[in-house]
Amino acid sequence: MVTFSMLLFWIPVCIGVISFFYFTKRSRKAIILVLSFLPSAFFIIKIIKHTFYQSLSALNFYVVGLFLSLILFIVVLRYLYKNY
Repeated sequence: MVTFSMLLFWIPVCIGVISFFYFTKRSRKAIILVLSFLPSAFFIIKIIKHTFYQSLSALNFYVVGLFLSLILFIVVLRYLYKNY
């Protein structure tokens, strides 16, 4: 059941990533946005793969990391759209 739910998550994510790279121009701005989102994607994957027998402090670390990486992404996004 867990594998099925992970497939239900990963199939749309893969389709979204592929369509993002297919429909966007390869510009400096797009590359910076993708690179600034990679830490968020890393922490999202870590949170999804977290199981009940792992420590709660690890989950808290992942949630704080996700929060900080999303703040980084928002700052980069605001910077790029104010300068372009």
